[in-house]
Amino acid sequence: MIACKEIAQIKHVCALEPVTGKYAYQENGYYCLALDGLLLKDKSPIISIDTEGEYSYVNYNNSRIEVYSGHTLLKTFDDPNVLLCTTRHYIGRYHPDRAVHEGGLNNIQHPLEDKELLAKSAPYFLGEVDGIIFGFEPNDDEFCRLDYSGDVVWSFTFQTRRGLVDYLTVSPEFINIIGIAQGLLWLNYRGGQLVALDLETGELRHLFSPGHIEKEHSPHTIIEGLGYGYFRPSDQTIVSISSWGIHIIDASTAERLESYAFSEVDPHGIGAFEDFEDSRFGEDCFTFIGKRTRESSGMCWAGVFDLKTRKLLWADEVIPRDEEETSCLYVAHAGDKLYIKDSQDTLHIYQKGWRLKSQVRPQSRVTTTAEECTTVAVCVTIPFWEGRQLGFQNGIWEKILL
Repeated sequence: MIACKEIAQIKHVCALEPVTGKYAYQENGYYCLALDGLLLKDKSPIISIDTEGEYSYVNYNNSRIEVYSGHTLLKTFDDPNVLLCTTRHYIGRYHPDRAVHEGGLNNIQHPLEDKELLAKSAPYFLGEVDGIIFGFEPNDDEFCRLDYSGDVVWSFTFQTRRGLVDYLTVSPEFINIIGIAQGLLWLNYRGGQLVALDLETGELRHLFSPGHIEKEHSPHTIIEGLGYGYFRPSDQTIVSISSWGIHIIDASTAERLESYAFSEVDPHGIGAFEDFEDSRFGEDCFTFIGKRTRESSGMCWAGVFDLKTRKLLWADEVIPRDEEETSCLYVAHAGDKLYIKDSQDTLHIYQKGWRLKSQVRPQSRVTTTAEECTTVAVCVTIPFWEGRQLGFQNGIWEKILL
């Protein structure tokens, strides 16, 4: 196991970006945005921080969107008709004046350019993967591919595929695009379905579902414990994660390469958790928040699981059991730090490789101006802490970064 120690708590956090660990919080009437060691202040509330590729998008509630690379501001959009797609992060443009559908028409554009990619706008929310444009309807199962003229190349829905929807216990809804491999387009659907479509024709090639299909002889391939799918580019696989365990599927052939239950491979580690959620995948490991077996408290733990060793790397009871009104909402892993946001809008920051619990610095000690963004090394005295953290080692004197 690795050792991780809590190094800071930030109060009144309003946004956390799970890929890079960027966050924003409210203090003294300002909204403070922490970007790679730089702190920026603004009077306007921050709704969300999202990252796609090299760009980060900061979304304000006054219809302003800022595009950053690292902590460098590249472009600002001050247009109520410019939108940020949260399913597949991109800059889009809404055209209510051209609406032929109740929801209006959308287009898509490069985050640093004002030119729209489609020759005509489309009545869908849009996404782009490897230069290919896709459209979808929120709260619906319709999914389509578009060309750059804005016309639909093909469309897929469960409703129009005879027999597919009859075997489901919940209505299918498109969630997100997983990835593309060897002409197969992989999608996540609400209800646990993993769908593979032919990229060129939109024909259904593979359909995997968890074990709650009602009828026999269904067109679904049933996989017990199937969960949310993540694309792993290094070996072109789909990694499915659920409270049951792991399934790894070859994204090119749809062959199941590996399957295991947590209760079998790590019964006293991750197998000791009754339930977990908000798993976030990262190549060889994933983070999660969870509830341990036979505990009455809610999602108070956070953890990291190693896919190579099939063992729990780290776990900590972030929220003490006596704080019944507080629970963990989600955890993000960025670099050598873990960011855990709880239901009271407090951000708990942990750092890997530490063997001590540091003093929690006051929020005022966080960088407050651009001039103070340099990280300083200081030597502090830290008391021994026995904690409930799994894998915790003996405490020592140590130089830490605040």
